[in-house]
Amino acid sequence: MNQNRQGDGVEFGPFQLYPEQRLLTHHGIPIPLGNRAFDILRVLVEHAPNVVSNHTLLEEVWAGVFVEDVNIRFQIATLRKALGEGKDGARYISTVANRGYCFVATLSSSPSGATAAASPDRAGDTGDESGAAAPASPETNLPVPLANIIGRDPELAEVQEWVMRSRLVTLVGPGGVGKTRLAVDLGWRLLNAFPAGVWLIDLAPVSDPGMIASAAAAALRVSVEKADATVDTIVATMGKAQRLLIFDNCEHLIDAAAALIRTLLEHAPGLSVLATSQQDLHLAAEQVYGLDPLQVPPAGAVEMSGFGAADLFVARARAADRLFELNEGNSAAVGEICRHLDGLPLALEMAAPRLRMLGVDGLRRGLDDRLRMLKGAPDGDARHASLRAVLEWSHSLLAPLEQRVFRRLAVFPGSFSLEAAVAVGGEEGDESWDVVDALGRLIDRSMITLEQREPPRYRLLETLRLYAAEQLQASGEAEAAVERHARHFQAVFDEAELCWEETPDPDWIARYQPEFDNLRSALEWALAEPSRRSLAIALAASGALLLTDMSLTAEARKYLDRTIPLIDDATPAVSTARLLMRAAVLYARTLDPEGLAFAERTAALYRELGDRPNLAIALGQIGYYGAIQSRHAEIRPLLLEAKQLIGDDGFNKSRNRLLTLLGIVSIYMGDAAEARRQFIEALGLARALKSAREPTMLANLAVAEYLLGDLDRAIELTREALSRGKTWPGHAWQGNALCNLGAYLIAKGRPSEARPPLMEALSALTEWGNYPALSCLQPWAVLGAVEGRYFEAAKLVGFIDAERARLGQTYAPSEQPLRDRLMGLLEAGLQPAILEACKAEGARWSEAAAIEYTATHLFPDPDART
Repeated sequence: MNQNRQGDGVEFGPFQLYPEQRLLTHHGIPIPLGNRAFDILRVLVEHAPNVVSNHTLLEEVWAGVFVEDVNIRFQIATLRKALGEGKDGARYISTVANRGYCFVATLSSSPSGATAAASPDRAGDTGDESGAAAPASPETNLPVPLANIIGRDPELAEVQEWVMRSRLVTLVGPGGVGKTRLAVDLGWRLLNAFPAGVWLIDLAPVSDPGMIASAAAAALRVSVEKADATVDTIVATMGKAQRLLIFDNCEHLIDAAAALIRTLLEHAPGLSVLATSQQDLHLAAEQVYGLDPLQVPPAGAVEMSGFGAADLFVARARAADRLFELNEGNSAAVGEICRHLDGLPLALEMAAPRLRMLGVDGLRRGLDDRLRMLKGAPDGDARHASLRAVLEWSHSLLAPLEQRVFRRLAVFPGSFSLEAAVAVGGEEGDESWDVVDALGRLIDRSMITLEQREPPRYRLLETLRLYAAEQLQASGEAEAAVERHARHFQAVFDEAELCWEETPDPDWIARYQPEFDNLRSALEWALAEPSRRSLAIALAASGALLLTDMSLTAEARKYLDRTIPLIDDATPAVSTARLLMRAAVLYARTLDPEGLAFAERTAALYRELGDRPNLAIALGQIGYYGAIQSRHAEIRPLLLEAKQLIGDDGFNKSRNRLLTLLGIVSIYMGDAAEARRQFIEALGLARALKSAREPTMLANLAVAEYLLGDLDRAIELTREALSRGKTWPGHAWQGNALCNLGAYLIAKGRPSEARPPLMEALSALTEWGNYPALSCLQPWAVLGAVEGRYFEAAKLVGFIDAERARLGQTYAPSEQPLRDRLMGLLEAGLQPAILEACKAEGARWSEAAAIEYTATHLFPDPDART
């Protein structure tokens, strides 16, 4: 570059660099760079293609200031990102190990920056020293962005394509989503495509609809002598020239803005319009582009790069605090901040400067009060003085009915259906279609997000929901709205219970699983006050069916344990029976003996009510408890009655459950062949019903095959069950199946293959707790003994024996072969006194202590090498 004349620029790829003007452009559009980054680029280009040492960079860029080399690395990284290095193979700056950096792109001369840069105060300057005029750039009044736009490359490319093929495009989205910023950036990109220029008409300061034309004339630098001829004057000035007008912030003057835009488009054939608004203009030729918030990292993500919200937050955090660094210790919290702020660029830009004072964790905790905490408009716009100001601006544009519906929607913790919105947002005397229309207008105004289209579901962004909740509380309607929500979902889950028997599991779960968060919220509200006991009982009874089918055993038990004590003499028998039936089924999953009393009481109630299928299931549950307690003689008549009650036709899901129970009871009674027959029938029925229980049926059938001596078939069926079960919700049956697979592999003499499924089973137990700990711990004890860890295995045996005695359980026939092998190994490997001492120590453990011991002493692979 040192051979070029003073004031001239250089080009490389799509970029133009003008050192005198301190200007970098991309296809003629200014690229904002910090002073240090610009100076490093200038120095590298001046010395190209030679290597520039760190010492030289420090002397020329930070003259007289002591800084560390890390500052150079940071600025180099900033430069590479601004230049898009790596995209489509582009390379500009090369790192030379132990020497420094060099600029490697091909350089060529460029006209003076004053003529090449697209900016109104530069247009019209002359070119080189010979006096030849450089081509004038199109005029514009667009502000030069002070920082790079981040995370919007796909949207910029897509909207640019829309603008080039359509004369009217409207960017719509909620306040703070970045509509103005994207429109301005796009205007710079498109400047050379419109010879008559790109012009920004900001309507935010305009409050009188009659002044829109005057605001447009002022922005376009059109002189108007008569106020009533403003539109005609604008049209005459524009003529047929190709021009792009950006009408920004149209939402508060939507009708007047639409009228002016329609008139201009009709009379100026070369005109194109890009509008920004919280709602569309409702014009025939309009193409509406919904601008969504930036993409946020999913919960649990550690890697933040590639998510637009995180990229923006980190960039602004570094600008506010040069010491900020994204690392493994804070990345999860940064992701949480991005999610809580819904990926809204304005909120992220307001939050980032708070890091210097609060730190990442402090900022994350403070987001509960974000409406007061987040202040300071990056663009200086008064409407953006705080996050609250943005929301108040949007809220003020709503009609009274829209405001009422909006604030009541705050009761939904997540997504909701149209029916739920009408039930909660309306009130007695409302025409339902009026509420539907209000909801539609809220969607049009970007106050509600359409989450999915078929079936439609809606959601408030979290920040909007917090604001709506404040408005709801201030209105005095909060308690009534929450009650409407709870009673609506009581009706929803009553219907769910009624249609469960006839609806295929995939369809039933798809219909009701989206209401999971609403069920939780309604239950918590109903359980908060004793006066709501009848509602709480009804919700828990019907809602627990969803939790059961999703295998959320622990959570379902939590709600049942809180609800069952609310039953009193005034509780209807049918409500009591429904609730206790859920408890009997769920307690059986973890072999809790309390479930037997629930099953017996349920059977008595259903006998009185004459409910045959539910009585059959209750009798089956009683039989299940009798089997694991070895009371075989007592349960035979119960099982025979259950089979007669359910019959062979109808009640297919209930019959499937009963067949499963009968098969399990047959296992405990030592009749593996009968169990196999029951499980095969249950599997066929499950497949015919497209049931979510098919993987469970496969795993059960594997147990029967194992007891009948076909180990290979048992392993094959269990692996098939685990493979098929990946698409179904819940973790309870998977834990049991993984334990069984480990046991079968140990029995087959393949302990090294048994370790991975047993490790996964233990992880599922510690994370979810949805299946009996004893089912998992005995295979671990056997594996420990097989691996020669006798002390650890003996202690675990002591816990298992003591826990079974406490629960009144015997070893299942499927567990006995490995139990015998385990004791043989321990008796051969330990002296009797030591074995008894180890067992005595384990007998004193709690379940949590036994799981923790297994995780710390048996989980690590003894053959692993560090």
